[in-house]
Amino acid sequence: MSYCFNPDCQKPDNGQEIDTCQTCGSTLLLQKRYRAWQEIGIGGMSRTFLGVDEGNQKTPCIIKQFSSHGHKTIRLEKAIELFHQEAMRLQELGEHDRIPSLLASFEQEGCLYLVEEYIPGQNLAEELSERGPFTEAKIQELLIDILPILTFLHNHNIIHRDLKPENIIRRQKDGKFVLVDFGIAKQNQNIFQPQTGTLTGTVGYAPLEQIRGGKAYPASDLYSLGVTCIHLLTQVPPNQLFDCFTGELIWRSHLLKTGKTIGDHLGQILDKLLQDLVQNRYQSAQEVLQKLTESSRIYSRCCQEETALEIIVNSEIEAEKQAVNFQENWIELALKSTAEHHPCFSSLIASQSIKFLPNAPAQTHSIVSLKSGKPLEKYSPETPEKIVKNINRLQGHSAPVKAIAIGPKGYILISGSEDSSIRLWNLKTGQLLHRFLAHRDTVNTIAIHPNGHRLVSGSLDRTILAWNLKNRTMADRFFSHSGSPYSHRCGAVYSVAYSPDGRIIASGSEDRSLKIWNQRNGELLYRLCEHFGEVLCVTFTQPEPDLISLMTNSDAHPQNSLFASSGTDGLIKIWQFGNLKSLHTLEGHSDAVYSLAFSRDRKILVSGSGDRTIKLWNFYTGETLNTLKGHDDQIVSIAISPDGQLLASASQDGIVKLWDISDRHPLGRLLKTLRAYPPVVFTPDSQTLVTGGENGDILVQQFI
Repeated sequence: MSYCFNPDCQKPDNGQEIDTCQTCGSTLLLQKRYRAWQEIGIGGMSRTFLGVDEGNQKTPCIIKQFSSHGHKTIRLEKAIELFHQEAMRLQELGEHDRIPSLLASFEQEGCLYLVEEYIPGQNLAEELSERGPFTEAKIQELLIDILPILTFLHNHNIIHRDLKPENIIRRQKDGKFVLVDFGIAKQNQNIFQPQTGTLTGTVGYAPLEQIRGGKAYPASDLYSLGVTCIHLLTQVPPNQLFDCFTGELIWRSHLLKTGKTIGDHLGQILDKLLQDLVQNRYQSAQEVLQKLTESSRIYSRCCQEETALEIIVNSEIEAEKQAVNFQENWIELALKSTAEHHPCFSSLIASQSIKFLPNAPAQTHSIVSLKSGKPLEKYSPETPEKIVKNINRLQGHSAPVKAIAIGPKGYILISGSEDSSIRLWNLKTGQLLHRFLAHRDTVNTIAIHPNGHRLVSGSLDRTILAWNLKNRTMADRFFSHSGSPYSHRCGAVYSVAYSPDGRIIASGSEDRSLKIWNQRNGELLYRLCEHFGEVLCVTFTQPEPDLISLMTNSDAHPQNSLFASSGTDGLIKIWQFGNLKSLHTLEGHSDAVYSLAFSRDRKILVSGSGDRTIKLWNFYTGETLNTLKGHDDQIVSIAISPDGQLLASASQDGIVKLWDISDRHPLGRLLKTLRAYPPVVFTPDSQTLVTGGENGDILVQQFI
């Protein structure tokens, strides 16, 4: 079908895909490629069409038309100004995946046209009408999604000035929010000075400074966002939420009429967003996001599934801290002695699904199930062959686990999942201690600082976040450059790693780049671009000083850390911190290299690939020492035990294999095949293997 662009056409709907209107003879194909299907919106001097780009495999698009027909010169000049303004804004902001891309802008037959990316989905006004008022959880979701977009806009010195439910679309493919309609957005070189112009925005959503003087600040967008939130919460139009006598927004009373309440923390955030005076509001979207993260952390502790556990943990630990007057991280307190002898953890163990048998023979530990009372495992140092048996299952994630990291002393475990959350566990008891919320998509990768006090995570949402494990708060957000809220602007983050001294962090991304960061403040130090595909893995090693000198022809230095990266191009590259070019490239895999690991002696580099093989390399010469075969699917995770005896490999089909890489047997002898899922990681004592399980479970398996 085709729809005529001529405003005067009496029968604009043409029933077939032809190039000329059968009624008025006007062209139906703009720029010989853009065709309108139907009219979906109309304003004073503009119309909006749902169309198709026939020059790009008939991709759907949005076509906006500005026509001068029947309008005065002054209004025409304003329309032209808005047209060019929106085109310029969309051109500048097109790199953000939550802002529609500008496909084309042109003039044809006396009309101006913008062609924009089509975002399938409902706007929030439609969603509100169909599904009713938003819950507190949905409002938090909205804020977490929209605030980074506003940060991006404001860092580009752009204020939207028309935030409202109609201009926020929930994208159909992933449920994420997209901000549209930049027709009245304006740019100012000094974002902290007001933007002055004519009255703009929508009455009810626009703040006083826009209504009275046409001025706008970053805080003006935040006010409009606050009004949007209370409209969605109450389903009452903004003008009905305003009390003319008191000059207040009485949204809470409307909420109470429906029998609903809202948490104090979110309520306080909304109240500050809605302040009349600019100086009394939050001054940046990032400030709101930080407050929201804090409230989410408090809210998560109140979840029913965790309340009892949190009460036990906090009371036991606080009592222990007072008894010993210990000021460090309470988690580190537990690391000072073994779990079965520590008074704090012994009481916790008794309340969990596993416990230690007090009468186990010397040199032997037994773990039993409280349900059956039968021993699940026994381990003796003299056991000649290590066999693995499942001893515990950690449950809590609602989607598959993508990343696992274990603290340097083996008592805490961190997991990241497709459910966008990061969870902190007591590895000895299986107890969930905390849930970190801030990522908006799958958490692909996590790494713990060598001192065990800090965590860094990377996600499909293109961000890298740092967390303080002691305070259980987000510490830093890494910015790829001034003005961008994303650590890797053009792609997901697949891998993060700390250097051995903990001073720097490396990250690998879908955008084919490696980035080196100062872990202390999130400052971007270097950007390395040599891979021809997505960078899937990065890992550090700290060889002996003489070997560093041999490889790099430079003097050894504490920051001369070497690291390796791999990606979908099948290449493995060796780097030295401070050099912008790789030292070596290892070639041999015929498919993507998903995972890398260094041996304990730092002489062997092991790689797992989509070609279903594992390769063991001499790290210093690049020689292939052995190729291990046995998996029937892509190998996406590998790990070497800290004692250097075992190699674990995991493929996507749910198979984990254990290999002997000690000197006692041929390098890479297959020992055991297990039913488990990636990722895989060993505990620091090499006695336990932690893997992914089904449906978001984590399997803790100990050698016997």
